[in-house]
Amino acid sequence: MFLMNKGLIMAPGLDEFMARFAIEKIKPDYIAFLATEATINYIPAMVKGLNVKEYRTFFIKDIFSTTETIQEFFNAINWIKEIGTVKNIYIEATNCITVIEMSTYITASILDIFREVLGEDIKVHLLYIHASYKIKEDGVFGEVRGTEKLVELEQPIDSLSFVLALEGIVAFNLQRYEQATKIFTPLTNNTTGDKSILYRGLTLLSIGYEQWDKMNFADALKSLEEVKINLEKVKYFESVLGVIAKVDDNINTIKKLINNSKMSIILDLYSNALRRMNENRFDDALARLYACVERITQFQLEKYGIDTKIPDYSKITSEVIDKFKKQIGFLPTELELKKNALLLLLLDDPVGKEIEKIKYNTFLGLVSVRNNSILAHGIKPVTKENFLNFKEKLIEPILRKFFETNNIPNDELKNHVHLKLESIYQLLYKKVVQFNV
Repeated sequence: MFLMNKGLIMAPGLDEFMARFAIEKIKPDYIAFLATEATINYIPAMVKGLNVKEYRTFFIKDIFSTTETIQEFFNAINWIKEIGTVKNIYIEATNCITVIEMSTYITASILDIFREVLGEDIKVHLLYIHASYKIKEDGVFGEVRGTEKLVELEQPIDSLSFVLALEGIVAFNLQRYEQATKIFTPLTNNTTGDKSILYRGLTLLSIGYEQWDKMNFADALKSLEEVKINLEKVKYFESVLGVIAKVDDNINTIKKLINNSKMSIILDLYSNALRRMNENRFDDALARLYACVERITQFQLEKYGIDTKIPDYSKITSEVIDKFKKQIGFLPTELELKKNALLLLLLDDPVGKEIEKIKYNTFLGLVSVRNNSILAHGIKPVTKENFLNFKEKLIEPILRKFFETNNIPNDELKNHVHLKLESIYQLLYKKVVQFNV
């Protein structure tokens, strides 16, 4: 059970037998004693004859001060850490006074929150001495000597993982998926049972959404399919059922994107742009909105047989061709957004009419904001005001008309939206009494 290079932090009581029992079982190389006025003189006897390389005492003057106990506990941790060869630290405080025992175990339990103090390669073990008890002849309730056994409690990160998971959920809901992945991954590896499966699902969900944001659709699909497999194993948590349903919708949406559904790509560019907006990345967000509206115009022109990469003008009337040529000055061999919009306007297309309502010159002015940005052809940063003007005055009216013209249900856009996680308390503890799947 116990490996070499072990450190022990012990808060002993007045019972020298119990302290020696723990030390003999653990066989630590180094011991840090959290000592009080009542126990400090007994410590040499506790380690006498035992194969301990070194021990130190950390004195707690006020036995009722939780703060002082915690401070000395961290001093003990730092001493053991400085030794450099200790990879496993064992905590035993079974027989000391209640205040010190409580403070020691609570602090040890939250050490995973302070990894910069503890170090990534050090593992903490919580130990407890259990014995049988009976009423003795003098009527005192006491332990039965010889029945003692050392019990290792569940890993601290297992019992208090929801503290760390809360940070992961906050990062996830802020769309910081890489950060969320880094938080959920160690929880997956160090917790047990259903919690481990849940955290694995959340890790994969973070990875999947990160890949989706990067438009790596195949990798996103693979991760989200694994999310579903994992979360279905813990689906008696009520909130997880909602996550599974949403992930199901996401999977179907990503499959459409992988199959190069032009409609789905348009909706995904818009949804992706809104996420970049929420991160105040307005240059990125505007670039995606520009791509979205350009795809809309391409989609509409295809209805008239026009491929914008190699337009065949024989598909449209000579009247429209003449007007278009007059406006441009020539018949272009390839079309981009401005020319797409003008041609749709001349074709009397519903989206073209919407652009006419906006006024073509206004349209050109809004488009120029993107063209002059650092992600296109210029060096000007895109401000929040620039972005909102483009979004509200251009993309939203065009998108509404696009939905209406192509009979796209509003729910279709929702399937491109990334879900938000509920609090960890709801995820872990709010269970369904009855459900049907």
